[in-house]
Amino acid sequence: MIKTCAVVFALACAPGSAPASASLFCDVRKTADGFVALRAQPQAHARLVARMHAGDEVSPDGGVAPRNGWEKVTWWQGGRFKFFHARGNDAPSGRGWVMGRLMADECG
Repeated sequence: MIKTCAVVFALACAPGSAPASASLFCDVRKTADGFVALRAQPQAHARLVARMHAGDEVSPDGGVAPRNGWEKVTWWQGGRFKFFHARGNDAPSGRGWVMGRLMADECG
């Protein structure tokens, strides 16, 4: 029992795990530019993967630690349920890095 509790505690408190109040899916914030850049690397001058817009959703990759305010995410254009599929969520539109402050507060 003690060994099991230690394993559960270690997994729950592992670095990079989301806070208890964080959501698995977050909205992209509305910006003055009208878009939020999804980048190939955690740098402002990295290759642009996509221009995300308010109404799009992202899911932080809990297995990758943030880098200088950048978060590794999976992105869904128009949200995860733009088209209803019996199998669940729509396929992701892309993956990359976004400045963490440009994701809605429910991401942590």
